[in-house]
Amino acid sequence: MCCRRPATSRRSKRRRKLRIWSGRSSIGELKPLLADASNSSIVRFAHVYQVFPKPDAGRRSQPGLGSARLGDLPRAWSRALRHISRPVPLGAKIKIAPKPRSVCPIERHRPPLTFHHRQDRARCAGQLAPWARTPPSAACSHGRTASMPTVSILIPACKAEYLGRAILSAQRQTFEDIEILVGDDTPDAALQEVVRTFDDPRIRYFHHGFQNGTRNSQALWEHARGQYVKFLSGDDMLMPTSVQTLVDELRANPEVVLAFHERVIVDETDNVVATPGPLLALGKTALIDRPFLIEHMVAGLNNFVGEPSNIMLVRDRVDISTVWDYRSSVLDFTGDVAAYLNCAEKAPLLAVGGYLSASRRHSAQAPETGNANFSAGLYEWELMVRGEAAAGNLTGDALRNARRALRRLYANWSATLPEIARLLANLDEFERRPAHELYASERFQADLANARAAVAARVGVSSKGPRAPQQKFCVVCEQPVPGWLPHPENGNPGKTFMRQIESVGSTLQNHSCPKCGCNDRERHLWLYVAFSRILEDASAKRILHVAPEAGLEPRIRRLQPREYIVGDLSPRLAHHCEINVEKLDFPDGYFDLIICNHVLEHVDNPAAALAEFNRCLAPGGHLVAQTPYSPVLRNTFELTKPVDEAFATNYFGQNDHVRMFGADLVDHFRNAGFKGDLYPHTTVLGELDPDTYGCNGREPFFFFAKGAAPGFPAYASSQPIQ
Repeated sequence: MCCRRPATSRRSKRRRKLRIWSGRSSIGELKPLLADASNSSIVRFAHVYQVFPKPDAGRRSQPGLGSARLGDLPRAWSRALRHISRPVPLGAKIKIAPKPRSVCPIERHRPPLTFHHRQDRARCAGQLAPWARTPPSAACSHGRTASMPTVSILIPACKAEYLGRAILSAQRQTFEDIEILVGDDTPDAALQEVVRTFDDPRIRYFHHGFQNGTRNSQALWEHARGQYVKFLSGDDMLMPTSVQTLVDELRANPEVVLAFHERVIVDETDNVVATPGPLLALGKTALIDRPFLIEHMVAGLNNFVGEPSNIMLVRDRVDISTVWDYRSSVLDFTGDVAAYLNCAEKAPLLAVGGYLSASRRHSAQAPETGNANFSAGLYEWELMVRGEAAAGNLTGDALRNARRALRRLYANWSATLPEIARLLANLDEFERRPAHELYASERFQADLANARAAVAARVGVSSKGPRAPQQKFCVVCEQPVPGWLPHPENGNPGKTFMRQIESVGSTLQNHSCPKCGCNDRERHLWLYVAFSRILEDASAKRILHVAPEAGLEPRIRRLQPREYIVGDLSPRLAHHCEINVEKLDFPDGYFDLIICNHVLEHVDNPAAALAEFNRCLAPGGHLVAQTPYSPVLRNTFELTKPVDEAFATNYFGQNDHVRMFGADLVDHFRNAGFKGDLYPHTTVLGELDPDTYGCNGREPFFFFAKGAAPGFPAYASSQPIQ
């Protein structure tokens, strides 16, 4: 028997309802939802949903994982499991036999179309119209067109492995006035055969092929006809009473836009591996307003509502084109959290107690197995924290708690995700800046753009699959090479500090070209300069090149600049000038481009050098100034006295370096009047493989301007200059 509550009047339901508003003592009744506790019981979930059963499909638990009885789960879950019938044989067609019902007079008299069973699927001239629905032509006594279902269950999917179980769980709903829309996001319509296995006229299939979950969901929404929309991920499953429960509560609360229930977590074989702490007791409901969401969801970095498979929406009160966005920003990972905040602006969310869905966790979702946009699931929380703080909705202890939570979250991933290390180093802004400036912070927006570019690059690479090995090529001497020579210090165990701070500079493994002797920094610089096309009109430019690289100087001279001045503090060639970057002997606004590669780490006063560069650049001129730095050092590390060579080697990376720049590096340039940023390798060079060209893919392009900031990728060309 299914777990249905006894029928009650609408008035009595409202008397029982627990209304949650920020500042009210009743908020305490929702505290269990904030816990991360999980049930360690391992049980088989809903055998009947296994359209393609595993060899051990008939077992209640896996060896070595322990066992549990159905009674170990919440009571409602156990009852629902007992209600489900036996597994479906492999390859069998699945046909739902609908219950007989009385037919509305309008449905009975619509020649030449008649209804097939109780569904809205049409027969014409004795044949079932393929993949079509009866067009609405009249309204029944309930005020809806005869072909319009009450609920549209939308299943956006991209993998076939679990889709059959998701569809079957939608079919087995006790609320039968539904349509089931499946959106196939694969490029080759790979899911069509899975959907055709089901002989159910309520199911409609759409091939989209966007390979983008949000766009797939939006396209399905446009096809939906129901008054309510229930999302169901192609990996997840619904309990039989999920739709019935949410429809009943939305009808009892017409002001609500979004209702949700709770879920358990299952693995690849439908074992329940976690049961989050209960939000509410079975049958209890609560209204949750936006301030409560901000304090407990945003500040706590805790999506206690869960995945979209848990929610139901009122279709005509939601703008699907923007509901997944936050402050006009399109999100890559946490669009569900943004949707909950957006819906709560219209009305409180309605929470319903009971575990009525199952969210699947499998290996393909793990970041270490290549989840390309995983990083977005980290930094988008900071975006929302800063946004709510700037709006005055997150203050005091709640804001401080959010900062601590972000620091803990970032610390777990900063070693493997460079863009997260950069954001981690900038969290001190929460203490230094007023709350209303946190969202618009120039440094945060630059770090955010960097992180988004890194995610976009990973998504682009993963969508194309593995690439064949490429011939290594030196862009300085323009010759193919068999490989790169390592630096003598490669593998030196004494570089412990440099590894701890994740310093970005030379790659010691792919260091020197075996033919021309150039190092990785020279090759990377030339790629950046060439692809940014700042030398495309070299004949019209005055260029200052400080400490020019032996392989790059002739390449630039070959472009015949209007004027090309090269030099160093200690000139190595007769035609080189003596140049002190802290006191340049050139007129104001004289140069159009200054190249200063790996010099600032040697200079006693980098602020004076940057000020001189700004003075000598013409309006709109550019500065390229690569230098080693650490994205995890909050501030630049330097001493107020000279250090010996051993100290400099251990802590600054080289015996003649006088500092290690930290995550505040960009601030040094901006304080000197420049605009620009550290642009990631993928932003400037796209999919150019660092190993193929012998450079450090972690080293960004230090590109600044005296005027408007350079822009990528529009600024960069897909082909370098020759």
